[in-house]
Amino acid sequence: MGKILYLVVPCYNEAAILVASWKKLEDKLKRLINQDMIHQSSKIVFVDDGSQDGSWKIIQDICLSSSYCFGVKLSTNRGQQIALLEGIRYSCKNADLVITVDCDLQDDIEVIDEMIQKYQQGNDIVYGVHSCRKKDSIFKRMGAYCFYKILPLLNINLHENHSEYRLMSRAVMEDIVRHGQNWLPIRCFVSTLSYPSAVVSYSRQARQSGKTKYSFWSLMSLAWNIIIGFSVKPVELILILGVILTLGGCLGGGLIGLGFLKIGAEYRSYTLLGCIFLATAGVVVFCLGVVGSYLTKILELVRKSPGSYEVDTTDKDSSRKVKLLNNIL
Repeated sequence: MGKILYLVVPCYNEAAILVASWKKLEDKLKRLINQDMIHQSSKIVFVDDGSQDGSWKIIQDICLSSSYCFGVKLSTNRGQQIALLEGIRYSCKNADLVITVDCDLQDDIEVIDEMIQKYQQGNDIVYGVHSCRKKDSIFKRMGAYCFYKILPLLNINLHENHSEYRLMSRAVMEDIVRHGQNWLPIRCFVSTLSYPSAVVSYSRQARQSGKTKYSFWSLMSLAWNIIIGFSVKPVELILILGVILTLGGCLGGGLIGLGFLKIGAEYRSYTLLGCIFLATAGVVVFCLGVVGSYLTKILELVRKSPGSYEVDTTDKDSSRKVKLLNNIL
């Protein structure tokens, strides 16, 4: 008999594709059960990330008609990372392993068999990696290419073309829940863990309906959180830049003061002061911005923001049905 598998599916305004995705996922789950690859208690967990298009009502109807499905509703839209965290938190109690997959099913669910096989071979983490991104827009492909080329320069180890499609064992789930920081991208946190891991490649499919929920600014925010959450290189580069500009300013001032650089006397002092002022002000402002970003993360740790945003679930027997929410919501 196989292990208990939970498929965690974050949803935000996915009413147009929820039913179709549910049917495909449930069909896949039943096939895996029939093949004795997973336990018959395996489930699909839909996490509604504060949708405004009736997605939660559809999830409730799905859960009423299927014993394979659970639904978890967040109080408001908190973003994909928190939706995934809540799904993992919910699954951790009963599941032996979990697979996170987007509701649009652009990630090929047919490779789940291979993921489970990799898990049975002793891997606690199995990454789903795009072998081809031709279905993505040119903008997204170019952005991903540049992003993954920059990461090694910042000493960030992240599988190229891996998003949120992965298998994780119970031990990995417990580490994620124990860490519990809502702003840290899960894909990066998982990559820092020292568990045995493997990779499964697949071709990313075209989205069947609706549109992506990741705007340009959402992607930029995700990239920024990855960089400041897992690399100190920006601070090191700023320190080096500060040293270079300081030495450059001193050298330039010395050369002007000693007369090696020929500048009209009436402009010499103004030119020197203006250059030094602008360079110094730019460095100070930039440094304050980066340091401020780090300090905001420390602030979130200090104020102990709530670890859960769940407000409802279709699992009526669960003691997790309603949670007390912090006033900041």
